[in-house]
Amino acid sequence: MNPQALGKVKESLEKCLERLTRRVELRDEASIKARRAVKLCGEAISLTHRGRLAEAKSRVTEAKGVIGELKVCEVEVDALSVALQELVEAEALLSLLEEREIPSVEELEVTDEAYVLGLADLVGELRRMTLEYIRAGDGVKAEEAYEVMKNLYEMLWPLEYPRSLVPGLRHKVDVMRRILDETLHDLTLMKMLSRHIKPRC
Repeated sequence: MNPQALGKVKESLEKCLERLTRRVELRDEASIKARRAVKLCGEAISLTHRGRLAEAKSRVTEAKGVIGELKVCEVEVDALSVALQELVEAEALLSLLEEREIPSVEELEVTDEAYVLGLADLVGELRRMTLEYIRAGDGVKAEEAYEVMKNLYEMLWPLEYPRSLVPGLRHKVDVMRRILDETLHDLTLMKMLSRHIKPRC
């Protein structure tokens, strides 16, 4: 066996180490950016609930810029999928508050999985809106928000099978079903109470 057979190995391993180290650095940088995008989308959702739509739009725009940088990154980042889901949720909620159609998957430029899972998460935000409308005594808007929730559920649950199509969807569909039941209970209670409250003269 020739001892010189390893002649190229040392140089190759040094190159491998350099490339692998760079890949780890890129992945770390990308993870930081992805977490920032998630944070921005979360802030946008919170601002939307408070009616500060201009600020919410600004956060979404900034998040899109960060996500755009991630899409051209040389390494794959798991957190990117979460950021894309959050973007879908934030954009969809803003659209509903502004009486616009929810953008398509092509318009948002996200993956199919992110679009589906982001819309599934939207139901939780719609429940929050419904409760806010109930507290404000706006039964009409509360009913409208519930109808959107119900329609979303009916559109999404068929995608649950086979489960391998969208990992994680089955759990979200189960959560959606529970949220729908709880919200319907709240709406029913609101109607019952409104019938028993007589207007003061």
